[in-house]
Amino acid sequence: MITIRVNGNEYSGFIEAAASKDIEDLCGQFSFTATGYDFPIKIQDKCEIYVNGKKFLTGFVEKRHVSVNASTRTISIAGRDKLSLLVDNTVSQVYQYVGGQTLASFCRQIISDLGLDIDIIAKKNPIIPEEDFPSCEIDTTAFEVIDDVCKRLQVLATSDENGNLVLMSAGSEVFPTALVNEPGGDENNVLSASYDEDYTNRFYKYNVYSQDNFAELGFTPLPNTPVPPGEPAPSPEYDVLASAIDSTVSKKRKINLVMKNSYSEDQADNYAKYTSNIRRVESTQYEATMVLHQGTEGGRIWEHNKLYSINDGYCGINTQMLCKGITYSFSNEGETTTLLFVAKDAFKVQASKPFEDRSYFGDLGLGGLDL
Repeated sequence: MITIRVNGNEYSGFIEAAASKDIEDLCGQFSFTATGYDFPIKIQDKCEIYVNGKKFLTGFVEKRHVSVNASTRTISIAGRDKLSLLVDNTVSQVYQYVGGQTLASFCRQIISDLGLDIDIIAKKNPIIPEEDFPSCEIDTTAFEVIDDVCKRLQVLATSDENGNLVLMSAGSEVFPTALVNEPGGDENNVLSASYDEDYTNRFYKYNVYSQDNFAELGFTPLPNTPVPPGEPAPSPEYDVLASAIDSTVSKKRKINLVMKNSYSEDQADNYAKYTSNIRRVESTQYEATMVLHQGTEGGRIWEHNKLYSINDGYCGINTQMLCKGITYSFSNEGETTTLLFVAKDAFKVQASKPFEDRSYFGDLGLGGLDL
């Protein structure tokens, strides 16, 4: 059962209800619809959402809709958890080149500057390197700044059931209950499932070229880059060639990528590997709908950002995947939980994306040349 609690009072009896969280959205969302009576829930009311008696999120009512006809009165409300304040609010000042502090300390500074009542739980709290700290503009949202720094440090920013900002590793815990969907299986707990593999954006070989590469040249002529057998000769203005291989894809599929800024050979090599990995993890997705909200016999509800063991004979998979998103829902069709899964290293790969030099020389296309 999904219920909402406002000012100490708990409300149920809805004809529709839903609550969800997703790794990429930071804050959770909820919606409720009722007919026949006017429950006293107003815009901006603080509320808590419970699933089977377990708190799922803490937030605010942001939308309210009432419709009336000759026989029915329908009231709908919707909202997000407390971290929506980080998603919506732009920063109070420009933050740049102030590394050397911990990630939690920096996030706390942003939250304090905005005057927000949000606590931080730092399960992973690295120090931000002096040379690796990004800058932002005054129209940047607080979450965009926090998310940018987190990705550079391979930290996931998410929310807990109390609306706290949690800094942690992606998929660092295995959920105790596996998903089973075997033909004729006695232990199946999956109502329905779908599995998608899409290789249209994946290639066997990724070639990365960089143009006018002064950082690589070092003011000396760059030796002619040998052309691999079967590869087209690069245009004369392209200097660096780096490549990465995805051996699970047909050797007939190859792609050339040209960087808009100057890259060194090491930078190009890292970008080639990153591109191969990110396209790999984005090509596979599994979705399962469970009959009940409850995940285990002990009453623990299903959770996102956990690793799950999945054995689905119908879809042909038997592996471990990361739960990216979760949706609890109730309607006239009953209560269900939908879990969305991606490759278990998906967000660790995304966090390791190379970034372009933002220094003065980097903006000029000199690759951050050290003069």
